[in-house]
Amino acid sequence: MLRRRREGEKRFEQTMFERPFWRFFSRIGDLFILTLFWTLTSLPLVTIGASTAALFYVCLKIRNHEEGTLWQMYKKSFCANIKQGTFIWLLYVFVALDAMIVGHTLCRAGVLAAADFSAGGRYYAALVLACSIFAGIVIYTAALLAMFRQSTAQCISAAIGLTFSQLPSTILYLFILLALFLITCCLFPALIFIDVPLAVYLISMRMNVIFQKQIARTEARNKAA
Repeated sequence: MLRRRREGEKRFEQTMFERPFWRFFSRIGDLFILTLFWTLTSLPLVTIGASTAALFYVCLKIRNHEEGTLWQMYKKSFCANIKQGTFIWLLYVFVALDAMIVGHTLCRAGVLAAADFSAGGRYYAALVLACSIFAGIVIYTAALLAMFRQSTAQCISAAIGLTFSQLPSTILYLFILLALFLITCCLFPALIFIDVPLAVYLISMRMNVIFQKQIARTEARNKAA
């Protein structure tokens, strides 16, 4: 009787922790741990590209039900992408700074006015569009680094292509980032402790579908050839 009771308690315990309530808080804990990983590995600033790629790698693996030890998965991707991810990140930072310097120079020369780029200015919409496209390219670059082996040129060109060919998804990603930013600032500041991995996790839901379709198409072309 005692043995049967213990087996029953064990089954009850397993069932209880597999319920949605406990799974939800378990996932929150994972996101908080990933925030710590991402923050620590991003502290040199130049490694943000590699750390974000590692974040995408873990979240995409979770979406594919290939869960393992968070640190092992994160470390594997971070170490694999440290050189390429850092180079691409610095390249993107250089492009952004260069664009800002050019704009500032034109404003000081009187060719443009700073007010033209503020809310309601005649170039404000163009600035928002350019920033949105740039953000989309950065998002796709990090995800591509996480899941595929390719040269830097291939990665950047693929990111640019996906930004425009998957335009509804790109808009969805930007909406997720904006929504989380507004919710954190206006409603729930404590969300900052899981904001970055939560955004990547939500983006990965759609990103995983896109990648699986791309992989299926590539395999079909290879078989046909």
